[in-house]
Amino acid sequence: MLFSTAPSADMGVRPSQQLQDQLYNLRNPQVPAQQQKQQLPDVPQMTDQRAVTEEKNSQKEEDMKKQKEEDMKMLVRMRCLLADVSFLDLQWRMRLMEQSSANEKRG
Repeated sequence: MLFSTAPSADMGVRPSQQLQDQLYNLRNPQVPAQQQKQQLPDVPQMTDQRAVTEEKNSQKEEDMKKQKEEDMKMLVRMRCLLADVSFLDLQWRMRLMEQSSANEKRG
């Protein structure tokens, strides 16, 4: 018969507390405190980066809204100028017609 040196559950032998702790540590590796301290600042940096990105996006949106308002104001000014020019052109044409009809009556 072969003899086994490993403790058996059948024999009621339990491993020592130290062996249980080592087995637990192998199954559940813990991050050393030094690495934990290094990892903690990374999370706020990502949050800060996200906040900076959101701030930039909101600033871009504001700039785009302002630019759109300026463009609309410029469009209104251009339309007013075009209306003024059209009105002046119409007045000029009417004067030309009046002058030509006056010249025809004279001549």
